[in-house]
Amino acid sequence: MKFYFVAVMLFCFVVNSAYAEKNKVDPNDPCDVYFCMAGMVYGNKSECQPAINKFFSIQSFKKHHRFNPSKTFRERSKFLGQCSTADPAHVSKIMSKFGRMKG
Repeated sequence: MKFYFVAVMLFCFVVNSAYAEKNKVDPNDPCDVYFCMAGMVYGNKSECQPAINKFFSIQSFKKHHRFNPSKTFRERSKFLGQCSTADPAHVSKIMSKFGRMKG
């Protein structure tokens, strides 16, 4: 019985690894960034780090290189808005938590 359990767990690990390898997160896809940022609101996944970095790399500055939180908020919101499947309630929650943060 113990051998069977270990074999099943090993099989699940191998299948999950193969699935994860085929389904990498694309940091330039607004929907992938949306799902990763939604995951960050509720907990972080390590495979989402490139998408999270992409979100925080969207920044706007005023004259003399001063960070502009309002314009950054608009630019990030516009980027996430490119994902047609994004739930507006979740986008709002993401933006209220991370939209004005300096990356």
